[in-house]
Amino acid sequence: MSRALTCAAFVLVACFGMALAQSTPDAYAVQTMSKRGCPGIALHIVVFDKTIKGVATTGDMNAVSRVSGTRNGLGKFDMTLTPIDPNGPKGTISGDSRSDNASIHAEISGSGCNDGPVLFESFKITPTQ
Repeated sequence: MSRALTCAAFVLVACFGMALAQSTPDAYAVQTMSKRGCPGIALHIVVFDKTIKGVATTGDMNAVSRVSGTRNGLGKFDMTLTPIDPNGPKGTISGDSRSDNASIHAEISGSGCNDGPVLFESFKITPTQ
């Protein structure tokens, strides 16, 4: 019995250690400013390794799109917005996250009234150990 408990404790500690060693995805929630006749875009994305996934909505939350993309590991990224609702945001977002500060510079294109440069001010929340 004691030997079984020792073995179970070892397996539990090993699994917990492996879970902590895995990378935690970065999560971002960003909204562009609305302007006359244009509700803006709200992005909710997760970046894990080189994969970007999430959702985008119109700034008034009336229509939804799927976000998918990649980053090249050197700061550059590309995302595609594919509408789920007929009026969901569409187009692409390409940009560069800068290692010298927390700003992410990007360009929205193909979305109509939301096209143009966008600056994401970001921060990272890390788990405590």
